Amino acid sequence: MNPHLPTGNFYGEMLRQHLANGFSLSETRYFPGTRLPPHSHESPYFGFVLSGSYTESYGQKVRRCQPAMIVCHPAGELHAQDFSQAPVNLFRIELDCDRLDRMVPALVVALDAPKEHCSGCGAEGVSLYVS
Repeated sequence: MNPHLPTGNFYGEMLRQHLANGFSLSETRYFPGTRLPPHSHESPYFGFVLSGSYTESYGQKVRRCQPAMIVCHPAGELHAQDFSQAPVNLFRIELDCDRLDRMVPALVVALDAPKEHCSGCGAEGVSLYVS
């Protein structure tokens, strides 16, 4: 069975979390050797890699996540992570689905599929617009 995590819940060591107006802002640490099973999240989120690197599988794809990279995870997307080498710190901005329904259409389109952006590393571009 693949766990479906409720809004505001993540694997790893939660360093800090703040819930405000339909957003969950959190920082999480993962230790070397940690492997997360396939899972999904109730709400979409953007993950910012603060330090360390890891691999992530989603669908039939695998990506290498590294510092300064932004990763978009749509709600319900099945993915798994392998934090095998060094400690990793992630900062996330998760959007409650009710809040997302009130957002501008451009942001909703940005959250419809897995994406990543890393300045200078050649990853696919993500353009965000919020009014």
